[in-house]
Amino acid sequence: MRTDNNTQSALNINPVPTTPTPGASADLRANALNEATAAVQTFRETFTTALAVLYAALAGVSGDNAPTVSPSALRKQSAALYADLLRQHPDITARVSADAMNAGLALDTALAVVTSDFQQAIPVLESCGREAGYGTCEDAAVVRVAARTLAHRDKVLAAKITSIDAVLRRGKLVSTTVDSASKAQAKAAKTQQRTATQAAKAHTKAAKAARTAARAIEAHADRHPLSGDVGNVPGGTGTPSKP
Repeated sequence: MRTDNNTQSALNINPVPTTPTPGASADLRANALNEATAAVQTFRETFTTALAVLYAALAGVSGDNAPTVSPSALRKQSAALYADLLRQHPDITARVSADAMNAGLALDTALAVVTSDFQQAIPVLESCGREAGYGTCEDAAVVRVAARTLAHRDKVLAAKITSIDAVLRRGKLVSTTVDSASKAQAKAAKTQQRTATQAAKAHTKAAKAARTAARAIEAHADRHPLSGDVGNVPGGTGTPSKP
């Protein structure tokens, strides 16, 4: 199908964009802010639950005297090589297992990735929060100026501005329903996190005691592979063998 130049030009003309009114722009911004707030609240609820689950899982592999620095990359590489050696020659020692060594390296890597994700997310979250806060304060300045202009001929509006000025002079902020809901939500989240932390500590203590007993038994077995003397080992059961 052929079209002449005039027809083709008409088809290529873009519609003239409609300039949004100030009210429409404000509504769009409000919708965007509300959606962002809802997304943050949903993330917070999900994050709190997931964090409690993570703490409980980590309690079984963490102790009270955790190191403050991570091992070097060379030491981790060495651990991987010796884990492979132990897998090929399991008779080297029974005190550790190649599976546990590989699992420990995998957990270290996974937590390093999560930590990196958090470190990258924090500046973004803080920047967005500051931008939203400052933007709202600038909007408040616009409202203040406009309201004071109208208050010269509106006594009701003038009285409300006077009340706001009195509150601000006392240094107190007006408590709103949103503030109350946010405080209640934060309190519930802290309670949930505190409960999860207490449970994790109890689980850590029990797991540490179990690991200590298991290591004592394994160490005794390495020293006396043929004696079968379990009764003299802390945490062991049975009757000690006679000398």
